Amino acid sequence: MNTYTKNYKKTMIGIACAVLVLILTSMYIYFLFLPGVWHNDTFLYRQSDGRFIGKDAYATYKMRITRTDDGADILFSVNDNKRQYEINSENTSSVKIYQDGEMLFEGSAVRAGSSYMLVDKDGEPVDIVDVTVDGTVPTDDELFPSINRLYNLALAYKYDIRGNAAMAVSVIIIFAVLAIDILFPNLFFILGHSLAVENAKPSSFYRFMQKIARVVLAIALVVCVILTFTTR
Repeated sequence: MNTYTKNYKKTMIGIACAVLVLILTSMYIYFLFLPGVWHNDTFLYRQSDGRFIGKDAYATYKMRITRTDDGADILFSVNDNKRQYEINSENTSSVKIYQDGEMLFEGSAVRAGSSYMLVDKDGEPVDIVDVTVDGTVPTDDELFPSINRLYNLALAYKYDIRGNAAMAVSVIIIFAVLAIDILFPNLFFILGHSLAVENAKPSSFYRFMQKIARVVLAIALVVCVILTFTTR
């Protein structure tokens, strides 16, 4: 009876752990592939009504992109401060950007890797670097997107995803190694020692180091999950 009870408890614990892992994995994959756009280091999630919303320590950001025949209209707000941008670009050699009806930029765009960089009529790049001083709270004006970012948003028909897909590969590898070691505790010992030594068995020291390794892997797994959503 005691043996049956112990086996039953182990089975129930195993099932509960499997369900928990399944739920956490589903949540991880769901949040990993949520669509949106990056605004500096803040991710603006795409809403069901087409808006993009995000928040950081300084402000709440809201954006709506309306495609036009020659570009896009972008309504962007930082907290309660709203600005309407109109991006006109029939081709990269003629780019005009308006803010609340007033001309903000006129020039052209050149390809810079996977995005575009704006240059003025004299051929000089604009808005190359945005500098934020540590410890200084930026103003709302400084939190609005640069004209380079506005232009690339106007051309973007494929949005970003929330998570770092490359980091997700590390999560999968670490999780697989940890799961295999727990489900088949002798497998790595057999692969590493048993084929070279006859009748080899894991020592108590090996079991101790195995537990330490599992803790290290579990910590690494949590760190990589966090990095999935904090790096890009």
